[in-house]
Amino acid sequence: MKVIASFSGGKDSVLSIDRAMREHEVVGLLTTFRDESSWFHELSRAKLQQIADAMRCQFFPITVSGGEEYTSDFVAALIQIKEEIGIEGIVFGDIDLESHRAWCENLAEQAGLAAIFPLWGENREALVAEFLGKGYKTLIKKVDKNKLGANFLGKTLTSDITQEIKSMGYDPCGENGEYHTMVYDGPTFAQAVEYSLGEIYEDDWSWMIRVE
Repeated sequence: MKVIASFSGGKDSVLSIDRAMREHEVVGLLTTFRDESSWFHELSRAKLQQIADAMRCQFFPITVSGGEEYTSDFVAALIQIKEEIGIEGIVFGDIDLESHRAWCENLAEQAGLAAIFPLWGENREALVAEFLGKGYKTLIKKVDKNKLGANFLGKTLTSDITQEIKSMGYDPCGENGEYHTMVYDGPTFAQAVEYSLGEIYEDDWSWMIRVE
């Protein structure tokens, strides 16, 4: 099946693509933007384009509004991409949040696409261990300021760090929003993505670091 992936740039998204590539033809990566930064992971278009190029996939950056318009804008973009390149499905990196899976399935259905969840229902800690075991490299881009400190920002994720997070009483996979990542190398990458770290900044909920 010819598919695209809903792409955040993070570890779960990349692992879902890694698995999907075994059964499907992954031809593109789609990322939603509010302006020049992506929703949720706060990554630039330029950096995500570099990641898509390294993964040898076409990149589809789409600007979507917030609130109820987020879904309708997303569906409209999917329909346009479907008409342009003939995709039949979309890959999601969800693991076990039922409400978000239902949203994804509704999104795909409205666009006339199959919703594919390669990681669904698996153990969270085992998934992050698989990701690291495959040789992927990812840095911590964003953390929930009520759970993790800014000292985690910019670090390359390791099994020691996941165990440190677990020892603090949080999910080592970060599935509850404890942290978000940016993958910069691994077995599905033609080459590593170079980056530099900038300033640390914050909003009401998160600490973030600029990645250029």
